[in-house]
Order: sequence, then structure tokens, then C-alpha cells
Amino acid sequence: MSVLSQAERDRIEAAIRVVEARTSGELVTVVADRADSYLFVSLLYAVAGAFTVAPVLWALDATTKFLPLYVIQVVTFLVLLLLLRWRPVLMALVPDSIQRLHAERLAREQFVNLGLADTPERAGILLFVSAAERYVEVIADRGIHERVTVGVWSKAVAAFAEQVKQGRVADGFLATIEILGGQLARHMPAETDNPNRLPDVLIEIRG
Repeated sequence: MSVLSQAERDRIEAAIRVVEARTSGELVTVVADRADSYLFVSLLYAVAGAFTVAPVLWALDATTKFLPLYVIQVVTFLVLLLLLRWRPVLMALVPDSIQRLHAERLAREQFVNLGLADTPERAGILLFVSAAERYVEVIADRGIHERVTVGVWSKAVAAFAEQVKQGRVADGFLATIEILGGQLARHMPAETDNPNRLPDVLIEIRG
């Protein structure tokens, strides 16, 4: 299932085109369904549950035979694994630090893979959301980062994060595009020859 509707995608892409008509900088938007499958977390808890159930049944004298205990362990493992693949349960069990680590890594991979580090004026900006983790990040190349004050970046990230935490991902993108668009137009105005080097479309990564 897509994180954003087609209408929301259209609004974001239109906002990017408006901004890029006024600047030589490049904005790229990426939304990920989630940063990782976290299969290792599901497996860890499922294995722990399967290994716990046998000693408990043994202690309770429910059964002492090997085959029934083995079957119960296997069934427990499979049931827990299926349950722990359900996203609300899984994300509740994944520590915030692990979620942040995976989301940060994916954001940086996208910045490099999408060519944001290769623009001639080093003026690429990535607006990144990982929905399951409620994680946002704005990554700017040094050409624009050095020209914009820290307070502006903080304001943009704060506006972005506030909207995303409330489930309004599209509004978060639009608010951030508006804030950064003004900065790009001010510090890197469009030149006569203003090629569009990077995609204006919202890039969606499905987990």
C-alpha cells in the first residue's frame, strides 16, 4: 500500500517544480514505507519464545515427552514469527535506536544513489521520510548547506517532523519544500541555462 495518495504525490511534485524554476539547486523527495524489514528482530523473539515454552511446560509437568515438546516448540516459533511480522507489533518491539540507525542509513544511501552529491554547484537537497519509523531527515550538499544558517535547517526539520509524527506526510513535505524553496531561490537563484538534472517526482520505496 502506498504511503501517499496520487493527489498528494501530485501536490508535492508540483511544489518541487515551482521551487526549481527559481533556483539552480535540486530538491529530491523520497518516502519509504519502512527502512528495514527487521526480520532479525522477529526471529530473535520467536526463537526466544520457542525455547522458553519447553522448560515452562516441563516445570509445570504438562508433558515430559520429547516429541510433544518439540512439536510445541515448532508451533510456538511459527505462531510467534507470524505474529511478529505484523507491523504494529514488530515496530513496538524494535528499539528506537535501531529504527533510527536503519532509517539514517537508508537516507544516506538514497542521497548518494540518486546523484544528489554530484550536482555541479553541490546544491542538492534530499527530503526523506521513513513512514513506519516516523523518521524524517533533510540532507543538503555542502554548496547550499554552507550558505543557509543553522536556524533555517532546524526550522525545516522541525516542521517536517511535526507533520510526519501526526501522520500528515504530504503536509510535511510541502511545508519543508516551502521553507527550503525560499532559501534556494535566495542563495542559488536560477541561471539563464537552468537544466533539471534530478527527478521532480516523489520517489517511493516499498518495504
